[in-house]
Amino acid sequence: GVRVGCVLPPSDPDIDSYRIVTGNQGGGLWEFSVPSGSLKPIEFQHDHAVTALLYSEMGIYITGCKDSMVRIFDASTHVLKATLKGHEKPVTSLALVSVSDGTEHLVTGSW
Repeated sequence: GVRVGCVLPPSDPDIDSYRIVTGNQGGGLWEFSVPSGSLKPIEFQHDHAVTALLYSEMGIYITGCKDSMVRIFDASTHVLKATLKGHEKPVTSLALVSVSDGTEHLVTGSW
């Protein structure tokens, strides 16, 4: 079943709609469009459960996974942009922190 989700803004700001991306126990990602109600799988398949999901206004969304990796996707195309390694346990939390110079830093956690 669904473990995590995040809301993406519409690809066209003149259209009153949004998208919800969900990650599931089997490692799949799905996109649900509102208000159309369409549900479609995202082509990328994680090898393990998706345990954290976060959207950034930089036009990306980020997944944390039971395989201890963090992955960054383009929010419009769902193309994998980067894979971050370093955790020894499943990644269970993701946050973006704004700093004084105007940049955002990704903070990840596992236990």
